[in-house]
Amino acid sequence: MLSLCWLSPAVLGATAATYAFDDDMPLWARLAAGVPLGFVVFGLAGFCLASWFGLSPAVVGTSAALAALPLAGSTARRRLSEDLRLAGRTLLATARNPRPSTWSSFGANLALGAVLWRVYERAMVAGPTGISTGVDHNLGDLPFHLGIVMGFVRGENFPPIHPELAGIRLTYPFLVDFVSALLVAVGEPLVRSVFVVNLALALALTALFGRLTWLLTGSRLAAGLAPWLLFLNGGTGFLLCLKDASSTGMGLGRFLLHLPRNYTILSTGEYRWGSTLTTLFVPQRSLLLGLPLALLAITLWWRAVNAEERSGRRLLAGAGVVAGLLPLAHAHSLVVLLATAVFLSLLFRRFRAWAGFFGMALLLAVPQVMWVARGTAVGAQSFFAWQPGWDRGSLNPLFFWLTNAGLFLPLLGLALFLRQRLASRQTILFTLPFLLWFLIPNLFRMSPWIWDNVKFLIYWYLLSIPLVALLLARLAGRGWWGGLGAAMLTCGLLLAGGLDVWRVASGAQDHGIFDREGLAMAESIAAAVPPRLLVLHAPTHNSPVLLSGRRSLLGYPGHIWSQGLDAGRREEEIRLMYQAGPKGVALLAGHGVRYVLIGPAEWSLGVNRPFFDRARRLAEHGAYALYDLQSPP
Repeated sequence: MLSLCWLSPAVLGATAATYAFDDDMPLWARLAAGVPLGFVVFGLAGFCLASWFGLSPAVVGTSAALAALPLAGSTARRRLSEDLRLAGRTLLATARNPRPSTWSSFGANLALGAVLWRVYERAMVAGPTGISTGVDHNLGDLPFHLGIVMGFVRGENFPPIHPELAGIRLTYPFLVDFVSALLVAVGEPLVRSVFVVNLALALALTALFGRLTWLLTGSRLAAGLAPWLLFLNGGTGFLLCLKDASSTGMGLGRFLLHLPRNYTILSTGEYRWGSTLTTLFVPQRSLLLGLPLALLAITLWWRAVNAEERSGRRLLAGAGVVAGLLPLAHAHSLVVLLATAVFLSLLFRRFRAWAGFFGMALLLAVPQVMWVARGTAVGAQSFFAWQPGWDRGSLNPLFFWLTNAGLFLPLLGLALFLRQRLASRQTILFTLPFLLWFLIPNLFRMSPWIWDNVKFLIYWYLLSIPLVALLLARLAGRGWWGGLGAAMLTCGLLLAGGLDVWRVASGAQDHGIFDREGLAMAESIAAAVPPRLLVLHAPTHNSPVLLSGRRSLLGYPGHIWSQGLDAGRREEEIRLMYQAGPKGVALLAGHGVRYVLIGPAEWSLGVNRPFFDRARRLAEHGAYALYDLQSPP
């Protein structure tokens, strides 16, 4: 696969770089860490070069070579070769004399990998009718991310302007989309460039989280359970499923193939937590890059607080480097790491070593933050306000969380109650500050859209899973009754999330985004309109203009306000421009609009057809037409 040829040097280079700060990481964990680290270095190098020389195959090749530079070091190359040989001998010995636990672990990992493959395969589907998604939460996010990708590939969008708000700097963390853009620039199809990056990061997240859980708990069973609890989380929504199944009159098998709705998140407000896989890790690609990096830094923290002074300094410095790479990858993760590190440094008093973490993190992060913040239009005041209860609406907070998190909260409470008998004091102390990421987002709104607090809540959940997984593992070790109880509790934890993931994997839903004519129009726009120019279209989430890489006066308004931006009166102004009265004609001239798209979404704005018929029609595909207002017909 073409993507692997370009991504492998970056991943292997980052894998070799991990020897600089951690001597004891097993090879599989190094490779898992190498995925997000390699993608970030590859993306940063490519972005800097493309900003100067344009995005081209030569720039992509140079960026891959730069990301692979750690392989040039003789020490790292030698140690990597030794680890590869050791891994080969270990695999051979395991294959010759496999244990039942080895087979069960292999089967569980293979099953989870298959689930992730299928879900990301359904996240973006290209077929004869156009581009669609099998994840309803991805309906608005996917075209936004594709707009960023194609803006880099087709629109020469350097420095990046927001794909849905012309004239405004893009402050959304775009690095994961730029990595996909690098692959598209060397000939990889858009669908595959998104799929490969997503799946690689999801698998890396699985491996890194399993390792952190094992280090925190010492239990391989807990480490095996943890990724399942992360990806298939849910509350009591499976009770709704039973109600739906009984009311439809379908057989159970047929009902499961045609699930009518989600069971972890509902627009009516009862369920808002959502399955992380379908509501976070599929639509929010930046989190998918940021979370594995944060997990790597957290793992290095844990290693450092349990290491001797000199090794601890080295591990914390490495964690600082990882954290410092986050601003363009996922800013929320950087905020969480810096704030949590303050509390951990007070709990584990190695101030000189923690100073190394903060020094390296700030040294790398501050220039990126300053570059992003320069000329930003983000309204900081819209990001923080008192709003207790998160997204509970009028529901009682306790009832809301018991409904949304289900058995997880009681089990977490029991794990904390049994802390001295369950886990080491060091483990409890280390995970304690992460409880703040449940408390703070439940008291304050930390994003313009209150639901986006989930980007902070996920860190509370992430570091609570090892304790719950360990409780289940200890219960499973208490004879057949304990094993049965642990199995029943695990099913209760996974059932609602599993239903939502199954709904995606089974193909029960398919939401069209760009139809065939829209894809053809995107190609025509890219051919007819020079890069960096504006194409007027209706404020919608799925305009073909996004795939053309050209700029939009206004895209989907929900994206704009949820990112802390202000579109002013643009939505109303666009309506006036399509109606082409005296005010509208003046606005067309004022915004410098030359190219206008008219399609199904635009006709609802009251298009003045005689006015636009006086302009030159550059392209037409089905219900879509592209006009040049400065050329006669």
